[in-house]
Parts: sequence; structure tokens; C-alpha cells
Amino acid sequence: AQIYKYKNEDGVWIFTDTPRELPDAGVDIVDSIGTHPSPGYGVNLEEQLAGTLKPANKIERAALCVMKIKSPLGHGTGFFVTGTGYIATNKHVLQLTAREKTKRETVRSEAEDQIKTAKNNLALEQEKLSVFKKQLDEYARKISSLDTRRDREIARENYAVELKRYQSWHTDFQKRNKEFKTKVSAYRDQVRQQDYNASRSAIKENFTIRLADNSTLSARLVYVSPRLDLALLKLDGYTTPYLRPADRAAITQGRQVYAIGNPITLKNSVSKGIISGRQGVFIKTDAKIYPGNSGGPLITPEGKVLGINTFKELTHKFEGLGFAISMDTVMGELGSYLAQ
Repeated sequence: AQIYKYKNEDGVWIFTDTPRELPDAGVDIVDSIGTHPSPGYGVNLEEQLAGTLKPANKIERAALCVMKIKSPLGHGTGFFVTGTGYIATNKHVLQLTAREKTKRETVRSEAEDQIKTAKNNLALEQEKLSVFKKQLDEYARKISSLDTRRDREIARENYAVELKRYQSWHTDFQKRNKEFKTKVSAYRDQVRQQDYNASRSAIKENFTIRLADNSTLSARLVYVSPRLDLALLKLDGYTTPYLRPADRAAITQGRQVYAIGNPITLKNSVSKGIISGRQGVFIKTDAKIYPGNSGGPLITPEGKVLGINTFKELTHKFEGLGFAISMDTVMGELGSYLAQ
């Protein structure tokens, strides 16, 4: 079978047996996978990253194993779990989960209710404006039929005041109505874009990863857990640094831990905290977990991984607790693939 090679929108080389709609000047047809290896194929990334970044401690060395993952849904974090390029991350970094889908549907339903209420209120206000204008027009017609000049002057003064009030109200209404329509239109566009991104993410099989030294590569999707917020990617053909799991005995209350991730535009940011406890398959921590940190590792001071940071739960009057899926759970779910 023919293999097609092309650069995606991020400048990353992609190898696939499925051509794009029409091969163009940017697409090379390769006779076999072994004939044209990808740029850097076979490179020892552990040596490359360590040589470039020169980690000064175990935390910085652990950060060499962490990367940013780009998907149609946005950005998240992942980390190498073997020296052969397997990458663990959260499912919701790559695809819309059932939980997120339900949450999104709830938010959209509430938004539609608010839009409907606002539309009704604006329609009622427009009707009131229309009634007010009719009353003004009727009042103006009756002015000339008043008996005395003084009565007509007073009526004209009153009419001028009410007309000014109507014009001010009408101008304000038009402005608010236009702003409302603009916001609704923008919201509809956002919903369509979200649905499009979700559809793309559901069928996407290759994801751009950005390593600690800012180099970009393409990793393929291996597995998505049907029951847990876990997914597995694979960077083929490279020797990679990886995080070794900490012993279960390391999960003790009060133990110091570090969360590594890629919040917003920051790269490999590290936050410190302690283990607050366990809750089912989760390790609870007060280490700061920001948007974009999802899929990153929660590690010990020795650089061993305890779990995968997955979400943050806000509590009343407190900033919130971070939750990480414990590595024993991760290995139980992904272990059969890692052993291959």
C-alpha cells in the first residue's frame, strides 16, 4: 500500500496510508514506511532533551518527560510512561467525554432558556414602544382641536417631553436589541465550532505534541478508555525519557508532591502541594492544577509519578482540590498495551 507523507497545519510531518482529498505539491507518496523514515526517526530523545535543557534536579529531569498535546478541543498535557514512546494523558484532552458532553448539553440548554427569555422580554418591550408611539401620534392629532391657545401650547410642550422620552427609549432599545442579536450570533457560531471540533476529535488519530525543548512531533492514538478519563498515545521510532511509577506506599497524607503541566500558554509549569488523601481511584492534592494541566503527572520529590492530573473540584470558600488518577489504576487500564 502507498504511504502518504505531508506536513499538517503545525508543520509536523504526518505519515498515513490514507491520502487527503487530493494529493498536492505538499504531499509525497512513499513506497513503504521503512523507505522514508520521519525526520529524526530513531533519535534518542532522552539524550537530546537532557543535553539541551540540562536539568538541575529530579523535578526538572521529570519535566523532560512531559509534553503539551494539541487536539481539536484545545491543549492539554501528557507524559512518557515507557522508553519506547508511549504517552499517557486524559481522554478529555483528546475527545469529548460523556461527562463533558452532558455538562455541555446542560449549559447549552440553560443558555437557550436565557435566550428565549431575553427574546420574549425584548418582544414585550417592543410592543410597549409601539403602543407608546400610537398614543403619542393620537395625542398629537388632538392638539389642534383643543379650545384655547394656552391649552394647545401646554399640550405641545407635553408632547415634546413625551416624544423625547420615546426617542430616548427607542434608541436605547435598538442598541440593546442589536447587541443581543450580535451576542446570540456569536454564541451560535461558537456552538457550531464546538460541535465541529468535537466531531474532528472523535475521528482524529494523530496528535501534535510539543516537547520540553519546544520541538514538535506527531503521536498516534493507541487507546481510549471507555470507563476512565484515560488515553494512550504512541510516538513511534524514538527512544524517550519516561516517568517511573512511585510505590503505592508513597501515597500518604501530607506527602509533598509536584504537579507538572502546560496551563494556558505556559510550558511545563510546576506547582507544589501535599497529598490530602484518596478518594476511590483518585489522589487528592492541594497542588495547583490549572486549565491545560489535565493529563500531566503528579510526582514525588524523587521524580516518580503518583498519578495523572485530571480535574479540579472547587469547594465553598476554598480554592479547591486537585484530583489525579492513581498510577496503579492507570497501569491496570493501560498496562496490556505498554507490555506489547
